[in-house]
Amino acid sequence: MVVKNTNDLKEGDFVFAAVRGYPPWPAQIDKIEHKNNKYRYFRVIFFGTNETSKCNQTNIYPYEEFKNKYGIQRENNAKFNLALDQIRKAQNCNGQTTPKNIQTKTSGSKKKSLSTPKSPQTPQIFNNTTMETKNLNQKHSPDTLPLQSTVVEDSAKMNNNHNNKPN
Repeated sequence: MVVKNTNDLKEGDFVFAAVRGYPPWPAQIDKIEHKNNKYRYFRVIFFGTNETSKCNQTNIYPYEEFKNKYGIQRENNAKFNLALDQIRKAQNCNGQTTPKNIQTKTSGSKKKSLSTPKSPQTPQIFNNTTMETKNLNQKHSPDTLPLQSTVVEDSAKMNNNHNNKPN
């Protein structure tokens, strides 16, 4: 049996972190917080999901010591298997990567980067109409103006026809 020693762990180390309802999951220590001299909390980033959690030292298992016990591929858990692949790739990079910036292969030959999404770029173009968010003035292409004026003319005709009905 492997004896767990969390005293030697430091920020950036690879671990398995246990959270209620999930198996011990591949993670990397982001920050260590000391409640007192005896008890420590570990903030970890989970591989495969990029979620973070605060775990106490009883739920942290050093990766090297426990990879034969917890690092086994699972048939019906694709996210866990992805997390195992990511932690292995990160370990091969000598710990210079984090769960947030690892490139992983997804179905097909495309690579997917696991990073936070970027905000949409402005200006946005819709059917030759440019809308600028910083400027309240809208620029329209010539082909959209007749359509708008036709609608106005049609509604004016309807109002005139309604007013011209005999009583």
